[in-house]
Amino acid sequence: MEDVQKVWKSYSGKVAWPTVALFLLCVCGFAGMSVAYAAGVVPLWAALISNCLVGYMAFTPLHEASHSNIGTRKGSFRWLDGVIGWISGALLFA
Repeated sequence: MEDVQKVWKSYSGKVAWPTVALFLLCVCGFAGMSVAYAAGVVPLWAALISNCLVGYMAFTPLHEASHSNIGTRKGSFRWLDGVIGWISGALLFA
């Protein structure tokens, strides 16, 4: 049991950069596909399928932000949880 605690403590207090990257991928994917549809580059069905998949992926950053697992709980990156959580939630409703 002590080994498990050592593992999670080694990651605790650090910014979850892979989750930040996933969030940025979701935002860029959603925005890019929406612009591509608005410009007439892709059909509606392709934009809907793509944005549904992006919305599915956006749940992970939203969930992690709700537990304050993205930014550090104490420190200068604490704001990341609020920003990523709210924007990821907005993608689910858009």
